[in-house]
Amino acid sequence: MTTKIISFNECRSNLSTLWKEAKKKNFKITVTVHGKPAFDIVPVNIEENEIGLYEIPEDEVTPEMRRLIEESKKKPRSSFINI
Repeated sequence: MTTKIISFNECRSNLSTLWKEAKKKNFKITVTVHGKPAFDIVPVNIEENEIGLYEIPEDEVTPEMRRLIEESKKKPRSSFINI
């Protein structure tokens, strides 16, 4: 996997395009802040519909699985708190 190095400003301006290109061409993006590496954007190359509960036959979904799904829907997706 190759690496493309970009600035934080370029990342902020073009994030949607960048991650799609990284996934399509299979490369990692290293984002820099003040010229120093800050974080990487690495595509996850799992095809859509490759995994997921919707692929499990209905007769194999247990009550426990259904309960866990319902509980996960009630929990917030992020732990960030607005201050």
